[in-house]
Amino acid sequence: MRINNVEISNFRILKSISTKMTEMMLLVGKNSSGKTSYFEIFDIFYGNKKFILSDFSKGLISKTIINSIYKDFKDLKNMDEESINKLIQRFPVIELKLTLDLSDIKDYSKIKPLIYEFQNNESLILVSRYKISNIVNFIKNYEEYKQKIEEKYKGVIDFFDYFIDEYENYYKVEHYTTKLGKHSKSPLIDNKIIEDIFRINIIKARRDVDDATDQNKQTISASLWKYFQLTNKSEVKHKHLFANQTS
Repeated sequence: MRINNVEISNFRILKSISTKMTEMMLLVGKNSSGKTSYFEIFDIFYGNKKFILSDFSKGLISKTIINSIYKDFKDLKNMDEESINKLIQRFPVIELKLTLDLSDIKDYSKIKPLIYEFQNNESLILVSRYKISNIVNFIKNYEEYKQKIEEKYKGVIDFFDYFIDEYENYYKVEHYTTKLGKHSKSPLIDNKIIEDIFRINIIKARRDVDDATDQNKQTISASLWKYFQLTNKSEVKHKHLFANQTS
């Protein structure tokens, strides 16, 4: 299975990008241009890390935006499902889409949850989203809390403040697959299944090292050096030459 294309939306500085993938990719850019974020979104969606409020792209969450959504939810009891879904879509969402090439897979049983009932399984799109869920309870709990604040403390809390404090209790990660140009999608896929299929390993760079005479202070971080040794299953000779070539 190969990844042919990566799309990232609303994650930190990466508000909307699409990248065609090859067998080997080299990601180059200035500091704070999104290189680390590009890899960390994989680690969060397919690993054990969690999203935090600052992971949403700048400008997606503001008092004006969040409170305006709540104002349109005031008549929740009289809204039909379609109207509720349209309002839900106005809440910020972090999204990762992978276009997967399955043409080289011989045993589809290993990825059965991904292929669902789609025809022509040579390629499909895995969609991972961090989105709001159970908006009805969110609104209901806010209004109950708001009433308590007003009655007990004669205070006021608007929906934006409640959202900032409680959003992580109502946001969740979901995964599903779909086909290019199709509206149908698979049932939601459990996180554990995704974690079993995808393995993400990230070695973070160290910016405070530039001494090729000390193995612990080489331009390549100590962690990367150990990883390099393990993958080659032998101690690397001429370490100083290797360090100089990669500085």
